[in-house]
Amino acid sequence: MGNRIILAAMFTAFGLSACGGGGDTSVVSAVGTAAPALSADTGSSISALATNNSVGCSLSYDNSSSVETSGPDPLAVNLWHLKNIGQQNGIPGEDLNIEAAWALSLGTNVTIALVDDAFETLHPDLGKNINAALGLDYRWRLSDSALPSPGSGLPCNPNDNHGTSVAGIIGARYQNGIGGVGVAPNAKMVGYSAIDTRFEDAAVDALTRDLQGNDIFNNSWGSPDSGELWFAEDAYPVAIAKGISQGRQGRGAIYVFPSGNGGCALNDLQGGCQTELASYDGYLNEMGLIVISALDNQGKRPSYSEPGVNVLVSAPGGSNVLGITTTSLGGKYSSNFVGTSAAAPMVSGVAALMLSANPRLTWRDVRLIFARTARQNDVTNTQWQAAAVNGGYRFNPLYGFGAVDAHAAVKMAQSWQSLGGSANLLRCEIKLTNGNGIPDNGEPLTTTFSFDPSCAISAIEHLELGVDISHEYSGDIDIRLLSPSKTHSQFAETRFCGGRDRIKDECGPFEDWRAASVRHLDESARGTWRLEIRDRTPGKVGTLNTAQLVVYGR
Repeated sequence: MGNRIILAAMFTAFGLSACGGGGDTSVVSAVGTAAPALSADTGSSISALATNNSVGCSLSYDNSSSVETSGPDPLAVNLWHLKNIGQQNGIPGEDLNIEAAWALSLGTNVTIALVDDAFETLHPDLGKNINAALGLDYRWRLSDSALPSPGSGLPCNPNDNHGTSVAGIIGARYQNGIGGVGVAPNAKMVGYSAIDTRFEDAAVDALTRDLQGNDIFNNSWGSPDSGELWFAEDAYPVAIAKGISQGRQGRGAIYVFPSGNGGCALNDLQGGCQTELASYDGYLNEMGLIVISALDNQGKRPSYSEPGVNVLVSAPGGSNVLGITTTSLGGKYSSNFVGTSAAAPMVSGVAALMLSANPRLTWRDVRLIFARTARQNDVTNTQWQAAAVNGGYRFNPLYGFGAVDAHAAVKMAQSWQSLGGSANLLRCEIKLTNGNGIPDNGEPLTTTFSFDPSCAISAIEHLELGVDISHEYSGDIDIRLLSPSKTHSQFAETRFCGGRDRIKDECGPFEDWRAASVRHLDESARGTWRLEIRDRTPGKVGTLNTAQLVVYGR
């Protein structure tokens, strides 16, 4: 596994993997050692032996450690992501700023669909907030034509704790005398056990389930963090497009994804840590997604968190010093849940607070509010780009537009005048046939796109760059786009992807490859855009066949 996070709930199925770890298992990873499970002792307990009745699943477990009563949540002091008072040398205030947000909204009347592995629906800190009857278990379908099993899918083995931990971050109940509390404690949750399944279409199918009942889809999974370009299956962009256009009576479903845990994906030729970009994950480049990177308790990037120009904002995800305390199997709690899997549900929870405060918000509104209210963290980091002429935002590929500020986001949401949904989104496109060779000496092959006044987009909301490149070793390629406002998006970097003699190319080809950027939010599309493609390692040569620039906005 190298320097990647080793997941206590690690799973792969048709290339999908979890983006976080931790639980009751003893796991040593690149981000630390699993801490002992925490359990709230309220002095009373219930006996509830749960047995999963799914086909081929026989795990039984006792979640009788505590019973819901009323009163303060005893583990609240451990929830530094909600209130950072300097735990484990953290910086006070480097948190979600949630207490002020709760004075405005608790997530009432909002439903969050969790696309994950399994969910302990009998957990006393979750049970009343999870609607198990509406959940679906994809794991034990007998054929592709069979419908998923009803019920959200109880855990089948001790490693099936990922979904339960994600659920606790979002919706652990408030002031019930046990455990901790979730970001949106009054929101309802529905579990779709679609990861770790034999069926390639399971996660894609789950993303369009009950689009009028589910407001937010939390996805704490992604492609493997190997440095390889990963292409999503053809049905995936169709599903996302359907969700943002048809979900929530046309206002659009809210899709939240983690940037990934490949911040130190593998070692380079010199034995150093090499960072994967979130742009390489084809699941993270669709319009409508909210992509989240992670923060530690000092408001800085943990080594695992993947940067990228498709990252919108960042949220707490833990580090080797301090993990996230959340629900775990057997009615218990763990303090070692770490990864972008933990950061994503933080933002899903805040989105629930926003929608509860203003149900009229569209998917476009939610993304813009997050960007406009994000707090600039780690202010001395040198990767912060200055505000654009048109957009007025600061951006850092490590953090997107900054750390989520729940109070500021909910407050802005209350009075936000909607921009509308997908129906009135404008689109401009330029596609060029090139055929020029890429210099093998690090000098750029430059291609320009010019949008004239016929493109009516004065404020960009989403940008996609597409390229088709033939190359003997695609890891040599560096791709950068500069806007008319002189801001830039780095879509690919020269990297090592296996085959130390650079003969075997394990990076994946840039064939009909496209990637997204949110960096140019609210900039004008008009003017000349400059695409620079470099081959930074001599010896292998390539050609740019075609290039395409597509912008969406208002």
